[in-house]
Amino acid sequence: MSRGRIEKALSGFYYVNTGAEVLQCRARGKFRREGLSPLVGDWVQVRELGRGEGFVEAVEPRRNLFLRPAAANIDQLVIIASAAIPVTEPYLIDRIASVAALKGCQVLLCLNKCDLDPAEELYDIYRHSAIQVLRLSAATGEGMDALRTAIAGKLNTFTGNSGVGKSSILNTLLPELTLPVGEVSKALGRGRHTTRHVEMFPLSGHIPRDKELRNGGYRYVIAGKYICMYRLTGEEVYVYHIAHGARNYPTLFKQLLKEDCLD
Repeated sequence: MSRGRIEKALSGFYYVNTGAEVLQCRARGKFRREGLSPLVGDWVQVRELGRGEGFVEAVEPRRNLFLRPAAANIDQLVIIASAAIPVTEPYLIDRIASVAALKGCQVLLCLNKCDLDPAEELYDIYRHSAIQVLRLSAATGEGMDALRTAIAGKLNTFTGNSGVGKSSILNTLLPELTLPVGEVSKALGRGRHTTRHVEMFPLSGHIPRDKELRNGGYRYVIAGKYICMYRLTGEEVYVYHIAHGARNYPTLFKQLLKEDCLD
C-alpha cells in the first residue's frame, strides 16, 4: 500500500501522486456502495498493480470538501468574477464566500476583465469586507503578479460563472497548460462551458510536454543555460537532475531516471 494525493479525476480514473510516480487508479466498488467518491485533493491509500496502475483503497479524513468544483482539503477558494459580460451578481459571490467560510476555507475574490470594465461597484462593495480583492486582466496581465503572490503555498480552487475567464487566468499563470477557452455568447450574455474535469496544477515550475515525464509528476525550472528536473511530494521537493539546456532534456532525463532505477 502507498499513500498519495489525487491530482486529477477524469472519466472514472483517479491520478494519484505517490511521490515515486503518478498512478492511474480506479476506485474500489465499496466507495459506490457507501456513497463516497474520491475527490481531487484527497489523501488516499492505493494498492499498486504495476505498470503505473492501481486501486484507491481508502480515503483519509478530509479537512473540507466542495461539490462545485469537486475537490477536498482546499486552503483557499478563488472566486473569479467580472463586471464585463458575463456580469457576476453579488449574490453569487456572497453565496460562494459563505460556503467557504462554513468550511474553514480562505476566500480570494478576483475581478477579471478589468481592461474592459474596472468593476468599480463590485470593488467598492468587497474591499471593505474581510475578503481579499484583486483586480486583474488575463488579457493584459494586469494584477497577475499579485495573484501569484496571493495563491502561493496554498491549495487553491478556482470557481465562478461560465465565461468570467477561469481558464484564461490559469493559462496566463501557466502558459504550458493551453486549456481550451470559449467566447462569450453575445445573445445569451454568458459563457460556454469549456472546462469539464478537475485537476491540480503546481504554480511553481513548468509542466513537461513529454507525456511520460508529465504523467510521472515531474516539473522543471530553467535557470540561465540549465534545466532542473524535480518533483513535488507534499511539502517536499526532490531534485533529480540538472542539465545544460542545449541538450534534448526529455530524452536525457528519461535515460537518467531509468539508470537510477537500475542502480
